[in-house]
Amino acid sequence: MDAAQSGSRAWAASVEYRLPLASVNRGIGTWPLHMNRIFGVAYADAGRSWSDRAAGGDRADPLTSVGVEMVADVLALKAPFRLRAGIAAPLSGNEDDPVVYVGFGLGF
Repeated sequence: MDAAQSGSRAWAASVEYRLPLASVNRGIGTWPLHMNRIFGVAYADAGRSWSDRAAGGDRADPLTSVGVEMVADVLALKAPFRLRAGIAAPLSGNEDDPVVYVGFGLGF
């Protein structure tokens, strides 16, 4: 099975646990930057896609993964955003190695 699927139908599910680590609520000197809070996240994801064109549909197993990350909510120039760093490990598919990631953007 490949680590990617395609089709005209799909489902996805995710579960996560957020653990508050610190409520900083401070700025850094006179910089226009304010750190609000820091928390940890543990999560698991699963998803599958298929197409009804084939007789009986595709029988591929769902793609699944687990991961952990550290997240900081920051306010810069009156715009809120999130800094995140984590590691994700696939449980299915051809991908065996964990993936380390860093990102920032608007919170959702």
